[in-house]
Amino acid sequence: MRKLFLGLMTSILILLTPLAFAAVAVNENGTYQGEAVTLDFPSAWVDSFDGSTATLGGKGIIRFNLSDLFVTDSDGSVIGPVTASTTPGIETDNNRTSLVWADGEVSYVQVTFIVPADYASSGVFRVVADQSNSLSKCEIDFEVYVNTLTSNSYAWNTTHTDETPVALTLTASGSPETVLLTPTPTISADKLVTFNMWRSNRDTGANANATADLEVYYLDFYYSRN
Repeated sequence: MRKLFLGLMTSILILLTPLAFAAVAVNENGTYQGEAVTLDFPSAWVDSFDGSTATLGGKGIIRFNLSDLFVTDSDGSVIGPVTASTTPGIETDNNRTSLVWADGEVSYVQVTFIVPADYASSGVFRVVADQSNSLSKCEIDFEVYVNTLTSNSYAWNTTHTDETPVALTLTASGSPETVLLTPTPTISADKLVTFNMWRSNRDTGANANATADLEVYYLDFYYSRN
């Protein structure tokens, strides 16, 4: 005997508020044949979900390996890919591979990427960092160039906003934390973005005379998807 599955499943695609939908199995005479199945759908932009929920929209991530980064000197000349012999360079700290700036090192690392087509908003660069001592807090400085896609080519943007360095909140070394670097320029889908990052050597305020090594273990670009 054929079973007919009745429900409102087409409505799932257009509703953005949490609702429950039921599907009930009946036979061709309308006789009840089984238990209802309920699916709970949360609002858009939910970062995580369990077995009973699903995400409309969500978050997108572009992860950059340390080997994806290029070291660029303070005068703009490229030194080359990050290695164990560059400054900053690859080291092993806390039994893990990290990108390390020592006190006084001013070169920055750079990566260029295309913003995915599913980009909606709220793009930030997410860094997991630590420092070698807790005498004062290291600061991460950065800048972003947003280059425009024109037909099959790009137009280079030679200007950027001087972003404010972001200090780690560590009170002791050995406790890595997530640092969010929010770019000022407007980012949108299909743009070619260049990201520069370095250890700030400002000697002002509560973070004056920082001597700790800045240790970066992870870097990605984190955004809300369409």
